[in-house]
Amino acid sequence: IDSKPFEFPGMAPVEFYGDAQTEPNYAAIAQHYSLEYKGGGERISVLRNLEDVIHGANELMLAGTTSVDVAAEKKGKISSIPHLALIGAINTEDHHLIVGLRGRRYGKELTPERVKDMADNCYALAPGGGLTFRFNENPLDYTLEHEAMEELGIKKEEIRDHRPLGIFKAKKIGPLGYKIVEFAETTLSSEEIIDRHREAYRKYLDLCGQEIPEKEACKQVAEEFGCGDCWEHSSLLRVYSNTSDIDFFISTISSVDSIDEKNYIHHQKCGIGVGALLLVADHFALLG
Repeated sequence: IDSKPFEFPGMAPVEFYGDAQTEPNYAAIAQHYSLEYKGGGERISVLRNLEDVIHGANELMLAGTTSVDVAAEKKGKISSIPHLALIGAINTEDHHLIVGLRGRRYGKELTPERVKDMADNCYALAPGGGLTFRFNENPLDYTLEHEAMEELGIKKEEIRDHRPLGIFKAKKIGPLGYKIVEFAETTLSSEEIIDRHREAYRKYLDLCGQEIPEKEACKQVAEEFGCGDCWEHSSLLRVYSNTSDIDFFISTISSVDSIDEKNYIHHQKCGIGVGALLLVADHFALLG
């Protein structure tokens, strides 16, 4: 872990990025890129030794950037930076992987653009999120435990072990870029996880349907179930933890050649979903 910010052409002045004791000046970074700043921000991990990893290096060298820089990249204001996201491959007590149908916040319309950019209504392993940068702890550990709780309600003590399997580069449909797959063993059964999420998501929809502000609904769900971000998946399902079942599942996911107003809602195959599943399938194949 490199304590110095990741530097790249066109970035904001380095002093805006803070250090282990000082938060980045997210508003100033946004102003540098002429972006509207709506508050908040977080540090995101960047893979400093990308070329080495592509050529087989087993060590990851991580440095930090910010979510504002990532937003600037998406807007085309800077060239691509190798920021990372983490995808959790949750292996349950009864030997299943947890797969989610990617959702969206209450009231957000399902559009072709959201399918293309965010992989809404597509299948992918759950949980997942940007790889948070941490100065004094392992970003992989922190992000996996944090996302498992926020999306699925899996507590830290319910995760026996977790370790990285590898990295892949995701293409459309869905978020682009480099994704680390973190394999995690849990003490919970697949049924327990699916039931827990179903109850939380039902409560979320009920609260929002009562015209309670969406952020307040998330807060109440988090207090009761732990998973305030349950909305990130509209439903969960399970796939047996072996290569043949994963390959069969991938083959059954529907796909279309183009996304338009007529057929976009049926698109359920995305880069982050298939890429992570194939990597996990390779892992089980190596285990025999």
